[in-house]
Amino acid sequence: MSKPRYKPGEFPDYDSALAHFRGISAVLNVTSHMNEETWKTSFRGGLMDLLEEYQDKWDRVAELIDNMAQVFEDKKLKARRLGQVEPETMSPDLLEMKHRQEARADVLLEEIAKIKSMLANFEARAKKEQEDKILQYGPVGMAKGEPCQEIDGQPTRADKEGYLFIDCPKSPYDQMLVSDYREKVSKPWRASRRAEAAAARAKAEDGRLPQAERDKWLAVSTKLLRTAPLPWDELPPRPEGL
Repeated sequence: MSKPRYKPGEFPDYDSALAHFRGISAVLNVTSHMNEETWKTSFRGGLMDLLEEYQDKWDRVAELIDNMAQVFEDKKLKARRLGQVEPETMSPDLLEMKHRQEARADVLLEEIAKIKSMLANFEARAKKEQEDKILQYGPVGMAKGEPCQEIDGQPTRADKEGYLFIDCPKSPYDQMLVSDYREKVSKPWRASRRAEAAAARAKAEDGRLPQAERDKWLAVSTKLLRTAPLPWDELPPRPEGL
């Protein structure tokens, strides 16, 4: 929460307005555990749109405060021109209005800071979720988008000639052509998994083996054929020269 521009008790009308605007703020009173989809539903737009909206609000309130200050300066100038004593302070009505708008501006700054914080948290969370998807199930060759935007969670990009390559520094296959990745990493790995699963299945069906051992090989075969998270150290090595 930002520091108020006046000391508590210096201007009771400002204190009252500050508490009022904080109390009715839909942004300041949203709990931090809410996810982005809830924010989008609550505010009828994404967080970026919400940030822009509140920054526009602050600009308008700040302009209004400047206008009120100018009104007071114009009154002082008029008094000088008429040879009258300049007013030392604004009229009570104008001063109260100014304090109310200053309180609104200060709360808007708090709301803007809260939105920026939530936006940063969501972006960090989205980045982590994206990184967690990188080769999560191994090089299965699962592509997303047309043209391909990512493969097995690894972002892709096209070079000047239109060839797609993996653009993912975290991946051991970074900068590899997607076509090479498919042919020389994904296909051999999947074929190897199927062969291992078939061999394990054959042992599981071998009636000469004890049932406990057959059950063990059946579990191995099932695991090899199932789409499941693959430990990073079990990824196939990057082919030499690629």
